[in-house]
Amino acid sequence: RASFDPNEKWISPEVADTSDHEFTFTILFQNTGTAPAYDIYLIDTLDNDLNASTFELLGSSHEVVTSIFPGNIVRFNFNAIELPDSNSNEAGSHGFVKYRIKRKSNTGAGTEITNTAYIYFDYNAPIVTNTVRVEIATPVGTSEFYNNEITS
Repeated sequence: RASFDPNEKWISPEVADTSDHEFTFTILFQNTGTAPAYDIYLIDTLDNDLNASTFELLGSSHEVVTSIFPGNIVRFNFNAIELPDSNSNEAGSHGFVKYRIKRKSNTGAGTEITNTAYIYFDYNAPIVTNTVRVEIATPVGTSEFYNNEITS
């Protein structure tokens, strides 16, 4: 057994080369408090190498209102979510948001994309997720293999 923070962020793909132009981010959250959370919002400042105009919400665990503000700031509002706490309803205490976004066309090999989100449960201080990272690499190359049959 080990402890873990159920509030985290994922990026896909985790390894990218110059042919990869879009990334999928998932933010997971859980109410581990002692009472239901009535309003939850997430603040996610997009890396400067991401193109905010290509933002596409892919899904969420609950009804969400998404806003994009200057400075590449995305806000996800879960209004009146009433997310139960994990002690009274472990299965119901989880939530998520998932989105896709493209990197800017002028980025290439050596570009590092990083991202961290802040999760606010009601009026509490934010929970800071882990920082996800991916560095755009130059493709090493490809090889083709052929099955040569030898006949005698």
